[in-house]
Amino acid sequence: MTIYSWGYCVLWAIFAGYWLLRWGGNKRTVRTASATPRLVVAACLVLLLLDRRILPPAWDRPLLRHTPALELAGLLICAAGVALGVWARRTLGTNWSANPTIKEGHQLVESGPYRLVRHPIYSALYLAVLGSALGGSRPLDALVFAAVAVSFWFKLRVEEKLMLQQFPAAYPEYRRRTKAVIPWVL
Repeated sequence: MTIYSWGYCVLWAIFAGYWLLRWGGNKRTVRTASATPRLVVAACLVLLLLDRRILPPAWDRPLLRHTPALELAGLLICAAGVALGVWARRTLGTNWSANPTIKEGHQLVESGPYRLVRHPIYSALYLAVLGSALGGSRPLDALVFAAVAVSFWFKLRVEEKLMLQQFPAAYPEYRRRTKAVIPWVL
């Protein structure tokens, strides 16, 4: 295992550890959306990652020549994603939930990273997975990134509907001035 591989492991452990530490103590859920579509995608990803024999060997071969610069770029992108995710989760506070939900006394958070994008936790995960995929640079890594991107895009759309229902006056204005996941772009 290379130093870069260890770096990815440490970064993902920090991300997961922070989420586990902050899991409880959130506001009571009033309304929630189904997690079934995302769970199906997640189950498929887990199967792919646990049993790579499902895919032809070509899926596990690097697309790009591994260089220290490529590995470092992937690691830095992953680290930026982890940092953004921790910042966004901290800013969201007790409004956070694993599923799109409306909480008791739900607040529309527009501070911190939420000034830049409406869904910075999704942006963070896109970055972290993209960095990890770049570091591996295999077709399998690209497939994982694509599955994560599609899964979170669907989740984002569900969350948008809930926010529009909960904040019919404020959320359309927030949407107008703040992009969803990439500042000034998307």
